[in-house]
Amino acid sequence: MKVLIGVVATLALFAGAACSNSGAPVATPKTPSLEGGWRAHVTFASGPLKGVPFQFLITYSAGGGMVESSNFDEVPPVPPAYGSWGRTGPSNFKSTYIFWTTKTANAKDFTKGWTFSGIGVLNENISLSKTGDAYTSSISYQLFDTKDQPLTGQSGTGAITASRIIVG
Repeated sequence: MKVLIGVVATLALFAGAACSNSGAPVATPKTPSLEGGWRAHVTFASGPLKGVPFQFLITYSAGGGMVESSNFDEVPPVPPAYGSWGRTGPSNFKSTYIFWTTKTANAKDFTKGWTFSGIGVLNENISLSKTGDAYTSSISYQLFDTKDQPLTGQSGTGAITASRIIVG
């Protein structure tokens, strides 16, 4: 019986040693991802936002969630956009995000507050750089009324260049 226990123990020891990499780190290929924070410069080429110098701050979360805020979120008051993103290729992604739109409650007195006027929907087709620290994308948007009907003349397209916010 002692011999059998000794043989089993020896085999277990050799099996563990065979699986060991002697403390050397295992190289795991990392697939580039959007996860993290980004600063994006947006140039709309068509629609009512053409020529407006937009910048977005975007956070892409693991699992496909995202939050975006722009340098124009306060005029009129507009909360951040919320959405989803997913991979479409090795370095390609799509995202769709939505934001609420508002209008003044009283055009003669802005102190009366703001009311809900609809939503805006943005769609991006994203190409991540080889380093994973920059991307370019095509973007489109459409504004909708309070009943989710598209507003005529309230859509456009453009391009984005973005850089990852690096911890420094």
